[in-house]
Amino acid sequence: MSLEMATARGGGDPVTLGELTVRAGWPVDGWDRMVIVRSERAAELNADSQIFDICWENLPETSHGWHYDSALREAFFLFFAGERPVQSVRFDPGKAPADFRAHAVVYPGTVMTPILTGGAGAAVFRAAP
Repeated sequence: MSLEMATARGGGDPVTLGELTVRAGWPVDGWDRMVIVRSERAAELNADSQIFDICWENLPETSHGWHYDSALREAFFLFFAGERPVQSVRFDPGKAPADFRAHAVVYPGTVMTPILTGGAGAAVFRAAP
């Protein structure tokens, strides 16, 4: 998805997350929300996704225990359609293709604003508050 984000950034105009996923070749109605999985706590993922009957496996690991901190080695964008996970995108938290820090869950209509990057691998979009 980061290539599509970089391409969309070229125009300098805000774009919705749904538009970015369509540019990446996903179906228009292929997902209804995206959960940013930043910790290995299944309870947090259950609360954010509003799905409580899935046994989550392979959640991101930290080197300092069960909490989100700078030692996070990986994270995921987890896309859902209703009650079903449909796609996950793994990323290095230090090289996230977008800045979703103010959000735990985003939607196809979430506006993504182009931002200046701090170098190779830095976020190219920030989700509007």
